[in-house]
Amino acid sequence: MKHEVSTHSIGNTKVRKATITLLFVVFTVMNGFAQQFIDIVNAPLNPIGYIENKNQLNVKGDIAFYNNGNEGFIYFDKNGQRVFNLLYTLYTNKEKARVNRGTYLELDNQKKVVYKENFYFDSKTFYTYNPNGTISKIEVQGKYPSVTTYEYDNKKRKVKEIDQKEAKTTVTTYTYQTTGNRIVISASETVKENNQSKSRTFEYAYENGLLMKFTENGVEDNHTYTYDTKGNWVTNSFRFGNVNREFYYHSELGQWDKWRWIYKKTNTTYSPYLMISNRQIRMLTIGFNDLNNFTDILIYEPLTATTLVAENAVTTTGLSQGVGGRKIRTLKAKNLMYTSVKGNIKFFVEGDNKSGNLKQVFIGKTYVIYDASSSQTYWCRDFEKGKKFNVFEDLGKDALLWFKNEKNDVYFWQKGNYVSTSGYTLGETLNDGSKLLYKNQKPALVLENFTTSAQNTFYKAVPYSGQAIPKNTTSNTSQTTTTTTGSNTNTADLYSGLSAEAKAFMETYKTNPNGLKNYVQNLHKSWEEKGSSTSDINAKYIDMYQELYAKDKASAFELLMELPFKWKEPHLKTITTFLTGEQKAYNRQKAQEVLKKYSNSYDLKTN
Repeated sequence: MKHEVSTHSIGNTKVRKATITLLFVVFTVMNGFAQQFIDIVNAPLNPIGYIENKNQLNVKGDIAFYNNGNEGFIYFDKNGQRVFNLLYTLYTNKEKARVNRGTYLELDNQKKVVYKENFYFDSKTFYTYNPNGTISKIEVQGKYPSVTTYEYDNKKRKVKEIDQKEAKTTVTTYTYQTTGNRIVISASETVKENNQSKSRTFEYAYENGLLMKFTENGVEDNHTYTYDTKGNWVTNSFRFGNVNREFYYHSELGQWDKWRWIYKKTNTTYSPYLMISNRQIRMLTIGFNDLNNFTDILIYEPLTATTLVAENAVTTTGLSQGVGGRKIRTLKAKNLMYTSVKGNIKFFVEGDNKSGNLKQVFIGKTYVIYDASSSQTYWCRDFEKGKKFNVFEDLGKDALLWFKNEKNDVYFWQKGNYVSTSGYTLGETLNDGSKLLYKNQKPALVLENFTTSAQNTFYKAVPYSGQAIPKNTTSNTSQTTTTTTGSNTNTADLYSGLSAEAKAFMETYKTNPNGLKNYVQNLHKSWEEKGSSTSDINAKYIDMYQELYAKDKASAFELLMELPFKWKEPHLKTITTFLTGEQKAYNRQKAQEVLKKYSNSYDLKTN
């Protein structure tokens, strides 16, 4: 059908616009702007850029999750559209993909993938398309570069594939024979490498998108399937074993009483698996360091923001004998800290173990964590030491936190360190009790609920957003707040908010300083008798130091001075790496004062 540009008068613009619009649509389709072509039933061997919706997988029902061998975890919303930017999935957010070492997906305006970047394998993949949406070329750059080109018949089925990897070239041709719903695909492959050539032929038989038989050199490998009540296949059995298809439905979310974990034998050992009734969802991963320590396995379900807990799934007896299995415990939490039976910790963000790259501070009952890899800050306002699970809130990127001491001096904490308040001045109290903070004589930040805020408790500072400033108050912009290096001792209510161990140390420091050495040695001995590991004991000293420093800096310095000598020499450097720059500077200053007192020397080298 031929369409011509209208030559009607200017007054007849509607006809002209409609004609131009039609031409544009035809032109864009002709020039390769069609959506990606995926037909698993009729063209099961075609290359696929990525799965966009559940219909492209030929599945039935309200699928929520599917563990795909090619793309990893795939989640769908209730409308069947794919959800991105979750752990172990594809990312359309490049920064999030980089932080999680995942795969970034760049789409064109027709939602075709044109570029992938895998931050784990450090590889880049480029996609080129034919006008009808089929893939014409895939080029991989990285440690294992390759270029693969494809040709198709008039039914958009792959008929030729040429794969080039350095000196190796593989050419495969395909022919199709269709009888009813059965498609037989015959393939002929030739591999050339280093002037050597070898060939083989093989054959696939598909029915409704499922591989039913694979034949090579006259040897047949038949596939048989079992199905669930909705018609989706669950197990695929063939000559060399079987495959479990792992998925769950939206209708199963929230019905946690049907979720459980069991041990299944894999080769000669047992491994824990997540199950719904008798359907396998996925294998639960463990580390050998978790044995008799982190006995629970955490699984994050992102569509409901629920953390599933397989309790006591990591035990030596269970893994060796398969003894165990029970229902799943649930926690409504995205971010949490898991404290093991030995006092070690893991910090999870939406199912990802972030432990190892964190900066932490603990004041009062507030535990704050900064993840440098993502620049995200998290806190738990009612942290309980020794509790197995403490839930944390995500405060966003580079959040600025503050607290006031008994003198209303303001302290800031950001990006894992105490930061100077130099340049800021306290201003008016707003009608809601918040406090303005000025910088360069202009309102910059709001310390919300300042007048009613508890002392020595962290709060989040928020940018000033034009709140009304009371006219009947006088700006206090000439009064500079005390910086974090400005005061040494918070004398009022000195022991409030301290742990029992830190409080006992502070009392000894104030009333019987000569007894500090014995107190610390006895405390250290009690930790060892309880089975605390080296890292546990270092963490305890770090926690005590942070608590003491917030109350009386000199007492924190004395803690380092009184560490047991045999422990101090190999571990002091490790402990000080967890201190802020300000704290290290204070320790150097105090150490210099001590040296001057006893040797009149200022020469001191510290790390």
